[in-house]
Amino acid sequence: MKHRMLRPVIKGLSTKEEVLADRDRILREMEDEDKKRKRKGEGKGEEAEKEKGNEPKTETRIETLGDYWRIEGVNYRGKIGNYDLSKQFLKGTQDQLIAHTLNARQNNDFGIESIAFHQSLFTTLYNGRNNPQTEEIRKFIDDEMKPRWLLTSTRIRYNPKGKDLVIHNYNMPDKEEIPINFVGGDEWVKDSKTPIIYQSLLGTSDLKQINEVYQWLNKVPAYLWRLNSKPENVVESVAGLDANSNGVILSCDGGAGSASASLGVRRARENLGMI
Repeated sequence: MKHRMLRPVIKGLSTKEEVLADRDRILREMEDEDKKRKRKGEGKGEEAEKEKGNEPKTETRIETLGDYWRIEGVNYRGKIGNYDLSKQFLKGTQDQLIAHTLNARQNNDFGIESIAFHQSLFTTLYNGRNNPQTEEIRKFIDDEMKPRWLLTSTRIRYNPKGKDLVIHNYNMPDKEEIPINFVGGDEWVKDSKTPIIYQSLLGTSDLKQINEVYQWLNKVPAYLWRLNSKPENVVESVAGLDANSNGVILSCDGGAGSASASLGVRRARENLGMI
């Protein structure tokens, strides 16, 4: 089987409606299949877990400080730190946003972060969802993910032979490269048989938690979108996030030249010396 061609979005933002229509259709089909399984008795345990509800595991402190929020206790790359989230989105292509971030870090300004950092941030917010300010941030992010992609500093390099490469903080001093066989079928995260893929992409292989976080953030389940088979030549794709009425898409086949928005993040000042 030939690998699926990259979505039209790589040619420009004007094709966003076509891409979303394609994704909506596929997600509806997948959701219908999921509902059929549940009617046959599968998934009852998951539904029961939803009925019980889950209490936040930790108390998350969030402050509103003018034009940004301070979020404390984010566990990223094995270190607990405090981060500031801008109330304004950054705009540009991934390369433009990375260039901006390299300068921003010198001036303690806001920049783009990896998709793994997004997962850590969203998990921290989820654990502190009883905080009234958390709902304000949740809505802020959800409202932006629906009309456009949220770009991250992560890029997937799909290789014709051998392992692919997940690259966090692409072209940045703290770049992290993870070799892995990333090519495969699109899938609902909760149904994945390869949690190692999510460890490389999101920094966690806990599929249940990943899905719970996005169910809270966007009110829909998470879905992975990627190249389905090996390309003939090297293909580099931006890892991004977008949401619609059917699912949150962990989009790992977006064109590197596409312009969109990203969250603006920086390390809190008192945090800078420890990372």
